[in-house]
Amino acid sequence: MADTVYQKKCNKIKIRRPSDVAFQVVLLVLMAIFSFSFIFMFIWMLLSSFRTSASFNESPIRIFDFSGQSAATLFDNYKAAFSFVWTTMKDRKLISVNLLGMFKNSMVLVVLNLFMGILFPPLVGYVVAKFDFKLKKVINFAVVMTMCIPTVGSLVPTVKLLNTLALRDTWLGIILLGSGGLGMGVLLYGGYFSAIPSDYIESATLDGANNLQIYLKVMLPQALPLLISLGIMSFIGSWNDYTTPFIYLRYNPTVATGVEYISARSQIDLNPPMLFSALFIMSAFTLIIYACFSKVIMSSMSVGGVKG
Repeated sequence: MADTVYQKKCNKIKIRRPSDVAFQVVLLVLMAIFSFSFIFMFIWMLLSSFRTSASFNESPIRIFDFSGQSAATLFDNYKAAFSFVWTTMKDRKLISVNLLGMFKNSMVLVVLNLFMGILFPPLVGYVVAKFDFKLKKVINFAVVMTMCIPTVGSLVPTVKLLNTLALRDTWLGIILLGSGGLGMGVLLYGGYFSAIPSDYIESATLDGANNLQIYLKVMLPQALPLLISLGIMSFIGSWNDYTTPFIYLRYNPTVATGVEYISARSQIDLNPPMLFSALFIMSAFTLIIYACFSKVIMSSMSVGGVKG
């Protein structure tokens, strides 16, 4: 009996081969170098944003060289970034947008994409996962195909469509772009809802709930972890999105496009620290959001069971 217990304990002990240990050590070292490179570049950008243009152009590597700066002038680059104004002409009218206006446009873009992402992909994923109908395979095929087609391949017809509908450079056009309800979100929601037992639906049906009530009050609350995680990732992606506002919101620049304009201005003025200050303002916001919800994003998602 004692030998049997000892053998079971020995079987539970995982014997690691030297090659496995060496591989893990090499992988750990590479990941540490990779992580350190990102941290170093972020710190370099932050410290360089407080330097003068003359000091930075003389030696970009000396990140602790704050010569020419004082307590009163330390945040001049940030003041210059916030005072930057982007101007253009539209229908013979001058349009001017500062960095705060770009922040507002970014928030509107984020809210619209979040709303579209919460409204359509979960609904399509739930219908595909829990209902049997003739077009089910067609929808699944369309979801996969939309992910296979590169963005460049659909760019020209999308621009032509919005131009024909007179929706380019309008927020309504952005809503139309985000209302497709296809893509990776449908696959994730579909897999999540498929793992939830159908006993929930049967119990709610016996209680007199219709399909919409079952979706809103029974199924969707159980997908809240996935909903929050994808919502946060959509927030970060929309905030950093450069292509969409550059092509479809030419007269409503966001922070992402504004940084590009500030970059062009800093090259003309030979003032990279002003660009770094704008980049830090843009990235700090998303870093704060990610830090607050990192556990939600990285946590494993599980579905509930049915109480007998």
